[in-house]
Amino acid sequence: MYDARYVDHRADEIAAFETLRERLLQEGMPSVVEIGSNRGDFLRGQAERVAPEPVLGIEWRAKQCALAEERLEARGVRNAHVLHGDAKLAIPSIFDAESLDAVFVLFPDPWWKSRHAHRRLLDPMFLRVLARRLRPKGALYVKSDVFDYLHQVRAAAAVSEALRPLPAERWPDERTWSLSTRERKCMQGAIPFGRGYYTRKPQFDAALPVAPEDRARYAVPEEVDATTVIKGAPPVDQNSGGRRR
Repeated sequence: MYDARYVDHRADEIAAFETLRERLLQEGMPSVVEIGSNRGDFLRGQAERVAPEPVLGIEWRAKQCALAEERLEARGVRNAHVLHGDAKLAIPSIFDAESLDAVFVLFPDPWWKSRHAHRRLLDPMFLRVLARRLRPKGALYVKSDVFDYLHQVRAAAAVSEALRPLPAERWPDERTWSLSTRERKCMQGAIPFGRGYYTRKPQFDAALPVAPEDRARYAVPEEVDATTVIKGAPPVDQNSGGRRR
């Protein structure tokens, strides 16, 4: 994902993640990860649901990370930990190929402005990273109340050549899930939100690459036509000279 100079620049953070990896290998490596765990509301529910199996949250805001840890401790949840850091560095530093059952990305920051698009979490390259960490029946679960962002992720998944929508028969029973902070606000305020659930394509090779991949091949889609993403291109009338119906 990164060139050598960037890796050198973030060397201290990567070293800290690798140290955590060694500890987790001894104590128990999580197979469930939430990226952007905020105050830990959803992570707590997942931890209680799969206990005593460990779960991991990754949160880049130090204040929210500390608050989540405090709440987990107050509830006596011992099998959850919240890591303060950048998920784009943490995931490839900590997890092996085909080691995760579930990755949750719930209501991520959409970075509205075009000049900030490069900061969005779920770009094609990172989706390839996540796809390689998913087990054959593992899944990436995305929720957002910004539907344009969900369309963008759908397009990025297609560009990544690594993920496909999760078949409907494999969708989870969300009645066993706790609400995240943002989802609770949406439910209380009658704010609509959507889902994008994905699994690794069967033909995608999960082996970790030994050389950098060509980023230009997996460029971020600049514009997304929601009707094309969801319904496919409108049909063409064969007798109209190519005009669409």
